[in-house]
Amino acid sequence: MTATTVYSLSEITAHARKAARGAGFAWGYAEEVAQAVRLLAAHQLPGAVVLAAYLAERADTMVFCGPVRADDLWSAPEPKSALCPVLSGAMLFDDVAVVQAEQGLVLTQLAYPLLLLPYIALLSQRLGCAFQLNWEAIELVCEQGRLLRIVEETDTALLAARTARFSCRVLAVSGVGVTAGQRGQAISAAVWQGLNHFAQQTYVPATEASRRGAGPAN
Repeated sequence: MTATTVYSLSEITAHARKAARGAGFAWGYAEEVAQAVRLLAAHQLPGAVVLAAYLAERADTMVFCGPVRADDLWSAPEPKSALCPVLSGAMLFDDVAVVQAEQGLVLTQLAYPLLLLPYIALLSQRLGCAFQLNWEAIELVCEQGRLLRIVEETDTALLAARTARFSCRVLAVSGVGVTAGQRGQAISAAVWQGLNHFAQQTYVPATEASRRGAGPAN
């Protein structure tokens, strides 16, 4: 049986922020990642699991990049590359008109699609509308930052490392969302340690000068 620990949303947020920064993201992006993982954790979705997997793969390859835009279709610039969910999410905030268009938006070759969900949920809150999202076996509706429903939820689809097609379109409906009332989430030791591997990269190595200043004051 895998050992797990229940961490508070604040602990998860701080750890995700340090992990993203340690993996090479600028602090601004790291903060966005942290808030994304926090929202997923509040809905008991495996954001920490997916982030740990993404950062580990990102450390070993340079295939992740921002999208090339062609109207309502966003794709990776090269056949062997994949869309970074963090950069794609940030670009959505810079181009909200495309996600509000009647025909919707499609992203192809998207890596770790679950990490893009919080960005769209926050956009639904910012724009005051609802969005329907589809990838793999997932059909999800969010409104005002709240999760409305997941259809055919499966671990395989939620944890997917790639999806050939991620679609997003505006819905002209208003539902009663599920408030993210959870204050913490159980996370396995392996996942937490995976994030900690990157979080440790944010620590400043000790020097002779710092060691001389350490210890109790006289």
